[in-house]
Amino acid sequence: MICPVCNSQFDVTGLDEAGREVQRQEWIAENAQEWLEIGRELKNKRQILGITAKKVANAIGISSSTLKKFEEGRPVRAGKIVENAYRMFLELAG
Repeated sequence: MICPVCNSQFDVTGLDEAGREVQRQEWIAENAQEWLEIGRELKNKRQILGITAKKVANAIGISSSTLKKFEEGRPVRAGKIVENAYRMFLELAG
């Protein structure tokens, strides 16, 4: 199965729906700290540059609520793509 958050693959062979959900929640818990650190880092850079979250969200093609979740370290679909687009935007803006 491919994770909708970071596009990495994890094995759910032989698991029922409940087992897959448990594995998904465990995987989220394992990665939560890293996501939080990345979100905080990019939010701090954005604020230092004086750029609004809405401007970043519009520029990288996501909703403001998705950007907020990302900055808070919560899982978002295609998280690695969001991270890379966010970094690129800040680099070009700075």
